[in-house]
Amino acid sequence: MSSFKVRSCATCGVEFTSQRAVTRFCSDPCWQIARSKPKPCDGCGAETTARLCEPCRRERRADHFRHKNFQRRHATPPPSRRITLAELGTRDGWRCHLCRRKVNPALKSPHNWSPTMDHLDPIADGGDHEPANLALAHRICNTRRSTGGIVQLALIG
Repeated sequence: MSSFKVRSCATCGVEFTSQRAVTRFCSDPCWQIARSKPKPCDGCGAETTARLCEPCRRERRADHFRHKNFQRRHATPPPSRRITLAELGTRDGWRCHLCRRKVNPALKSPHNWSPTMDHLDPIADGGDHEPANLALAHRICNTRRSTGGIVQLALIG
């Protein structure tokens, strides 16, 4: 025995009958209209049709892969106070700590001369992601140094 209930569509207000208790829309077009209405982003509150706006989605995805990489390396998770690449560049005077040449902040990865964060004591060797263990480097310089090099000597003095 089925019981049909008269409901009012959440989009157009037309009354319709439904057997399901959770149905709020009279048709697929009304559901599509409701789905495409702008609503506040869960991350920043900006208007968007999705759950997260594009910048918040990118940041959440980057955080996901950052966390995944830390787990893969068996490292401790990053501190709650994360330093940004712009803050690190300002602190280091936009100079690569390996070759001492200027770093162009406008270049984006994967460009060889784009700015990157270099861990002085590599995470693979038990280093952490604290600002004191980070320095600005060109991507190519950072890649060539890998997890070795003479940078560890600079930590002693």
